[in-house]
Amino acid sequence: MKAAALATVAALAAAAATAHAQNLGFLRDSPMQRMTPEDQKMMMQNSTEALNRNADGETSGWSNAKTGASGTATPLKTFTQKGMKCREVQYTNHAGGFNGGGTFTLCRVASGEWKILN
Repeated sequence: MKAAALATVAALAAAAATAHAQNLGFLRDSPMQRMTPEDQKMMMQNSTEALNRNADGETSGWSNAKTGASGTATPLKTFTQKGMKCREVQYTNHAGGFNGGGTFTLCRVASGEWKILN
């Protein structure tokens, strides 16, 4: 869960590729920096559901009425690479007056988790 969460957090922050316990300064002025743990959980659930269930072009959104944070996940295309199901996904996030977005390729690994493709 921790590795999957990190991959999705990095993607949804729309600031850079995967980062784990490294220099996270790139998140300083991003929506992720302003999100509560509840916001992050909602974002993660939305991302996982979109990756697992949405058709290409179908957008899923989340929003937290308590904090005003929100975001979307839209799978753009699905393909197979190195025997893994992969999806190109466009994300948007809004929190604490900051907006972020980006398009990332994630692949489902043997454990069933989605990871950013390097």
